[in-house]
Amino acid sequence: MLEFYNCRNFTMQSLSGKFALSYKKLLLYLIPAVGLGIIFLLLWDGLPVNRIFAGGQVIFFCYILFNRISLLKEVSYDSENLYVIENNQQEIIPLEAISTVELKSIGGQWDLNFKPGYTNRNKLAFLPSLIYPFNYKKTEKMVNAFRKEISIAKQRAGKTENIINGICSSNS
Repeated sequence: MLEFYNCRNFTMQSLSGKFALSYKKLLLYLIPAVGLGIIFLLLWDGLPVNRIFAGGQVIFFCYILFNRISLLKEVSYDSENLYVIENNQQEIIPLEAISTVELKSIGGQWDLNFKPGYTNRNKLAFLPSLIYPFNYKKTEKMVNAFRKEISIAKQRAGKTENIINGICSSNS
């Protein structure tokens, strides 16, 4: 995974941690296996009602966790665009398309919510660090720099839109 690289006078910075995608792949296989193992152990002695209820809770927890982990993407950005790398393909999204950046879990999973019309997805998640509670200051500083780039891109897009609107109204 690329941390930083220079192309055409801009620096792209990675928001995804070095091991985030390995963590995702591991958990996508481990969660169903552990869930099935727990259900098997709960149902080993028969089917009492409390074990069925506990098995249902395990299935529900595994489902929620599996869905949250499957949202994780490899994310990088520069001063103008967000780059989402998924299945060896890169999607480029303008920074002004991002409506919010928010911490979603105590484990350090961050969600990006998008404005409608810019991309076919409405949100995605990234994991800057596997040990978020222990290095939250560094991660918060990195995410705040990203938020600052988003606000600068929105201001730049607003100025461009005002200039275009001014030119169109003066020509009429």
